[in-house]
Amino acid sequence: MNRFGSLFFSMVLVCLALGQSMFASGPCNDTKFHEFDFWIGAWSAANADGTIAGQNTITVEQGGTGQSMNYYDSFSNSGRQLWISPGER
Repeated sequence: MNRFGSLFFSMVLVCLALGQSMFASGPCNDTKFHEFDFWIGAWSAANADGTIAGQNTITVEQGGTGQSMNYYDSFSNSGRQLWISPGER
């Protein structure tokens, strides 16, 4: 996994941990739920030579309490996405 992938994976784990602890103790409007709001927006990832490698848009969903993790699965040779939420919407 490259450095960006490791950073992204680590950030998702931190977000999931914060979400788990805060969901148990209070409503989703607590300031802890907004610590990753800087991630919201349109993003482009570039290769070292400057060519665009991909684009993504991050939005607030499920009242700010739903999370997702995107990763490459070498076993199936495809990208995967895992969603975690406090309930059905």
